[in-house]
Amino acid sequence: MKKVVLVLLMLCTCQLMWAHAIWIETQPVGQKNKAQEVKVFFGEYADKDITPAAQWFSDLKNFKIVAIAPDGSSTTLATAMASDHYKTSFTPTQDGVYTISLEHPVKDLYHGTKLYYFSSATVKVGSGDKGNAPTANKNLLSLLHKDAASVKKGGEVKVRALFEGKPAKHKEIKVFAPNGWSKTLWANEAGEVSFIPLWEGKYQVEIAHTDNTAKEENGNKIEKTFNAATYMLFVTE
Repeated sequence: MKKVVLVLLMLCTCQLMWAHAIWIETQPVGQKNKAQEVKVFFGEYADKDITPAAQWFSDLKNFKIVAIAPDGSSTTLATAMASDHYKTSFTPTQDGVYTISLEHPVKDLYHGTKLYYFSSATVKVGSGDKGNAPTANKNLLSLLHKDAASVKKGGEVKVRALFEGKPAKHKEIKVFAPNGWSKTLWANEAGEVSFIPLWEGKYQVEIAHTDNTAKEENGNKIEKTFNAATYMLFVTE
């Protein structure tokens, strides 16, 4: 009986950790030659449960975050710790859409599972649309809304998901509203889902993929790899 209880507790703990995510917040519209603030959070967005930056587990704070310019050039951004997030900034110098991309394979295994976190955001500068493509983001798993700079309450939102650079067909994608409402969607053949935001505020879109291939890394036996990617949408009136 004790073993059964222990197993159930471990399963609940694993699910709780997997429910946590890392995400980027930055305004979807920027200005040329003006610093653009970027914040990185970790926690459970739907429950408004944000983990203090000093308490992030393992080596999660060593994530890599880059700003990809409309012309495809990229710059690695340095970060600093704040109370409940890490902060950084970049200064756009081109018209078009900048992609902010984050990736991090967590050093320590979680009950035999390798955790790999991804996140991204887009910033539109000026009136051009150069750089506004899913393939600008080279992460294994990614999400993109091509009109992120003008998401309105009550209007249809289309988000495209990529896995290994190709449409993430039939993948489960979750949407979390700022008031705790959530919805599970399934991507079509093009890797797209759509929904209508009913409230203003920040919406988190999340996709996950579990690779059940067993392998060994640095002497540790990995039973599976859990990949999760997030994308934030700023919905206005």
